[in-house]
Amino acid sequence: MKRLLKITLVLAISLIAFGTYAQDATHNVFSKHTFKVNLTDPSGDHTGNTYTWAVLNAAGTADAATGTFSFITGPSAVDLNEVEIQWLASGDYLVQVSEQNASGACTTLRQISIKVNSGDVDLMVEACDASGTPLVDYTAPTPDLATLSTCNDKSGDIITRGSDDFGSSVRYFKVSMTAGGVAWTQGTWKFDYVTTAGTVTSTDATVAGTNVAVALGTSSIILKVDVPNTPGPVASESINLNLTASTISINTNTGDVNETGTVDNNKAKDAIIILPSPKTSDISID
Repeated sequence: MKRLLKITLVLAISLIAFGTYAQDATHNVFSKHTFKVNLTDPSGDHTGNTYTWAVLNAAGTADAATGTFSFITGPSAVDLNEVEIQWLASGDYLVQVSEQNASGACTTLRQISIKVNSGDVDLMVEACDASGTPLVDYTAPTPDLATLSTCNDKSGDIITRGSDDFGSSVRYFKVSMTAGGVAWTQGTWKFDYVTTAGTVTSTDATVAGTNVAVALGTSSIILKVDVPNTPGPVASESINLNLTASTISINTNTGDVNETGTVDNNKAKDAIIILPSPKTSDISID
């Protein structure tokens, strides 16, 4: 009987310990979440009460470190029964609310345990078609890089008599942003770019000089590159079009967070090759 009691006590202690360290929810770094209490209050029992929200370390012994989170609303006011928090660093946290009634100094505390997963600010540039579909499947065992090599857009067209204008070609790059491993839609983002040729425009973002600024709610954009054709006799006169990005950042509630140098997905893996057409002269007559 004593042995059974000992096993029962050990099991109970283990369950208590598990409850202490188990997370009630798991979030991603940079994500925003709204925490709420007293969503329904038909009798008005909570009206006029003061709420104070806090983010604590996992043990609940102190406030979480500065820079690990940001209150977007709050954190203390009358009738503030919900608050929005953005996570800025991975770790384990307790979100706590203290409600004090309007008629006295009595309070009630509630806590919820949150685990925040780590992740990077990561920008990806891919050669794509006009609809944004990537030209190469890099998840395939042998990516088909031949799809990146095509004739210029003027190939096969009639060149106007008396003109040496061989026109231009339009190609596209899809640029996607993730933060903490998920598509970034909870803030704006921006980057600088360098392209080997052509003029860059976009209907999805603001292009100013060599900088691109993307609006809130948009996780991917398409950049259109217009490149003057260079006709020539040999394929070596092809245009090798690439677009690389730098100075990459997202904007959180507390300011910009940059992509680090350890993330290497911020450029197209292979250049788009625009093949030249022969520089055929005007037709002459004897």
